[in-house]
Amino acid sequence: MSKTEVSHKATQFTRYCIDDDGDLLLRVGSELAKETPFEFKVCSAAMRRASPVWKSMLFGPWNEAKPAQGDWIVYLPEDEPWPIRVILAIAHGAFEQVPKSISLSKLDCILIPIEKYDLIHIIRPWADTWVETVKNPKSNRISELTGSEHVMRINAAWELGCEDVVSAEITEFVFNLSVTSRKETYRYYYNHQQIEFDTHFGPCDLVEIVTELRLSLIQALLDFYHEVVKSRIPSESACLRSGWNLANERQLCDAVVLGGIWRYSKGSMPEILPEKATEYRESANELMRTLSNMFAGLPTLNVFHEGCSPAKKYSDFEEKTRQDERWKNVLRPHHKERMATQRKKTGL
Repeated sequence: MSKTEVSHKATQFTRYCIDDDGDLLLRVGSELAKETPFEFKVCSAAMRRASPVWKSMLFGPWNEAKPAQGDWIVYLPEDEPWPIRVILAIAHGAFEQVPKSISLSKLDCILIPIEKYDLIHIIRPWADTWVETVKNPKSNRISELTGSEHVMRINAAWELGCEDVVSAEITEFVFNLSVTSRKETYRYYYNHQQIEFDTHFGPCDLVEIVTELRLSLIQALLDFYHEVVKSRIPSESACLRSGWNLANERQLCDAVVLGGIWRYSKGSMPEILPEKATEYRESANELMRTLSNMFAGLPTLNVFHEGCSPAKKYSDFEEKTRQDERWKNVLRPHHKERMATQRKKTGL
């Protein structure tokens, strides 16, 4: 295959021949600043057979249809050349140009135009191998993925129909996503790294679902915390010691616990915990760590009041909360239906 530099309308394209007998020049990536744009010589019939979107684009009443005279040139200015080249190789039967193994980032790049042009069915021979990349990125070290890689993973899993991965990633975001807002503009962070959710790729309601579940989880944790505080006020002692002559001791027990909470809040927290989840910006896991450290380090009045500490009660509550089915059964019927359709197309 030959490569030569050609110029068209002040843009330099690297020429790449997919089909020597091709009748169409596909110019890709001219609007991507970090990419070298390519011109692919391809067979329009192969593209038509591969994609219903391409069929409509090339053989419908659109500007991309074959001109009455002159070269047939079609522009895909916003698409990245490398994934388009791989897709064109598949469509033209040049399977030796298709990678057998692939990184998560490269797979994500390929699946974006595959979704855009409705091409998922053509990757059937590679589906099993590529799904393994989604299920086991970085040699099973899921915990080492960055926030951006988690976004790539859920997007790829969504396109390939991996329900277990999509579900696990939604749960991961529910527990680990932090949020800031300014003038109704929200920014999302994973382990303090800002991430962006692609509204055109992956589950369209991902942000809404994660936000809803995250707020529910955080609200449950905040409710526990404020219940502990309120239970220590003079009229509602939470001290477990009982007896007609222990009223003062019970008050002292509550005061010691409240004092410990106040001291921890002033010394180890940037701000007092709010009552509403919408006012809490950190992740649910960060809130769990805060509450666990706070309650575990609380002083007690004496050895007879060790059971009055909320530490054990919180530990049990956190474990039960983590296992709550609300954060595990996160997929809606329309999610499962769509991913089942994807698996049918790829033969998974």
